[in-house]
Amino acid sequence: MIKPAVVSVLSIATGALVWPYATAGTLYSLHPIAMGIFAASSIGAVVTLQRTTEESKTAAARAKNLDLHGALQLLAVTSATVGFYAIYTVGAPVCPPLFSVPAHVNKINNNRAHFKTPHGILGVTVYTLSLATTVAGILLKNGVVSRKYTYAHRYFGLASLFGTVLTAAVGLVLYYDKKAMGPVAGPLIALAFTGSALVALYNPLNLGSKGAAKKQ
Repeated sequence: MIKPAVVSVLSIATGALVWPYATAGTLYSLHPIAMGIFAASSIGAVVTLQRTTEESKTAAARAKNLDLHGALQLLAVTSATVGFYAIYTVGAPVCPPLFSVPAHVNKINNNRAHFKTPHGILGVTVYTLSLATTVAGILLKNGVVSRKYTYAHRYFGLASLFGTVLTAAVGLVLYYDKKAMGPVAGPLIALAFTGSALVALYNPLNLGSKGAAKKQ
């Protein structure tokens, strides 16, 4: 029941975030949309590895879940890249007709500095960590890096997830479009992401602590 519940919450929260910005039609709209997908995919990538049923503990199921984990993480870092693109790029409309209005709200067009706010600093830090963790995962899966580093990959991934959700929560609480989304939508979506992440984080941390205890 854990995985379907988390997927349902993430789907509703992401939809609630994406729809108002998608209908706005600006290039900047791609930033909250893409970063929302980044957060949801990152949480989903961790949830896929949870062994919540006996069936999910088989080798075949773990291999399938690992492939899904990798696909979701690739979606996450791709979405984050699009999110940064939307912040930096000016001028031309993209993805017509949905995003057919030229950019007019992003930082460059308004002479605003990058990486000066907690949200911006956290964002670039988390993006770098997530990208590095994803590359490390690909190297591990393909045998380029020894599997003895799997635990390091796991905990860097969990740190990345923690930072991702924190950054998303800051953005949703402080910078969301209250006029388009209503007065409480941003904090509610942040709460949904945070709750889903806590569920996602519990199982890997618990398994890791058990594994460490067995080695002692």
